[in-house]
Amino acid sequence: MLFMSVITLTTMQFLLLNEELQNVVQDEIEGKDVERTIRRCIRHHSFLLNYMRRINEVFSMRLVLFFGIILITMCLEMYRSTCPE
Repeated sequence: MLFMSVITLTTMQFLLLNEELQNVVQDEIEGKDVERTIRRCIRHHSFLLNYMRRINEVFSMRLVLFFGIILITMCLEMYRSTCPE
C-alpha cells in the first residue's frame, strides 16, 4: 500500500513537470523567464530521478520477498485444495 502511494505521488510529480515544460514551449515566455523555468524544471527532474533511485533501493528486495511469499502461499493453497482428503 505504501509503495503504491509513493509511486502514484511520484508519477503525479512527473506529470506536473511535463505540464510545466509543455507550458514553456507553448507560451513562448521571454528570455530570462524561460531560462529560469527550465533551470527549475531541470532541478525538479534531477530530484525526481534521485528520489526514484532511492525508492528502488529501499523497496526492491522487500517486493521480491513479498511476491515470493505470496507465490509460495498460493501454490501451497492450490495444492492443498486439490488433494483428496
